[in-house]
Amino acid sequence: MFSLFENTCAETKPPTDGGRFNAMNANSLETLFPNGVPGLPNGRGVRVKVLLECVDRTMLRNVLLLEQENHVKFSKSCTHYEITPTGVTAFFRDGTSEQGTLLVGADGTFSPVRKQLLPNVRYVDTLTRVIYGKTPLTEDLTARFQPKALKWMTIIQDQSLTLFMEPVRFPKDASVETNGRVPRIDDYAYYWVLGGNAETFGLSDAEFHNLSGKDAADLTLKLTSHWDPSFKAVFELQNTAQSAPLRLITAKPERPGGTPSENVVLMGDAIYAMMPAGRILL
Repeated sequence: MFSLFENTCAETKPPTDGGRFNAMNANSLETLFPNGVPGLPNGRGVRVKVLLECVDRTMLRNVLLLEQENHVKFSKSCTHYEITPTGVTAFFRDGTSEQGTLLVGADGTFSPVRKQLLPNVRYVDTLTRVIYGKTPLTEDLTARFQPKALKWMTIIQDQSLTLFMEPVRFPKDASVETNGRVPRIDDYAYYWVLGGNAETFGLSDAEFHNLSGKDAADLTLKLTSHWDPSFKAVFELQNTAQSAPLRLITAKPERPGGTPSENVVLMGDAIYAMMPAGRILL
C-alpha cells in the first residue's frame, strides 16, 4: 500500500530560486525560506534521505479506499455516541447507528464527537478568510504565467492579500499503477489559496460563506485586478467549480481538559485545528 501511495503522489521538486514575489510588478522578494527549507539538510557534503511527498487529497482518498468499498458508507452525519458495556455506539442523523469498540472522531473542526468528549474546547476565529481553488495546467497558462513561479511552492504578496500556490504534476498515471481501479487525475498548475483579513474581502460572514464556486472565482478576479498580468492568469483560467470560501480557525495552544476514553479518540482538525502553511496567510 505504501508503495502504491508513493507511486500515485504528485511530483516533488526541491526549492530553487524565487519563491516569493511582489504581486503588483512580479519582482522577486526575499526567498521563501531564507534559512533553508525545513526538513532538508543545509550545507555541502551532508547526505540525508528526506521523505517529502506532494499529496493530492482526492488521489490519496481513492487509494486508501481500494478494497474497502464494502466496508465504507457515505452520506452519514454523526450526532452523538454512547459508551456501552461492549464498546461504543455511534448515532447518525438519519436514525441509524453502528456499534464497535473504538470510535475515531475525524470529522473536522465542527466535530460532534469532540463536542461531546471535550465540551469545553473552543476554537478561535483568526479573522482570516481564504478562497481555495485550482487552475488546470494548460499551454495557455504556461505561456501567460510568470515562469519563475511555475517551478515549486510560491507566495505572491501585496499589502492586504497573500496568494499561496504549488504546482501539482503527476509523473505516473494512477489508472496504470492500480490496473484501472483508481482514475487518472490530470495535472493542475496550481492548487492555490488566496487569503487576507476578513475586511479585505468586503463581505459579511454570511455573504462570504454562501459564495458559490463562480461567485468565489469572480471575487478573486476583483480583488486581484491591480496585480501584474502574469499573476492574474491563474485566476482568469481557474476551474470555477473548484473555488470555495473558507474561514480559518485555530485551536488555542493549550492541552484540552476532560477524561480520556478507551473507546473514543479524536484525529486531525477535530482535536487540534491548525493554521495552514505555517501561518503564512495571517
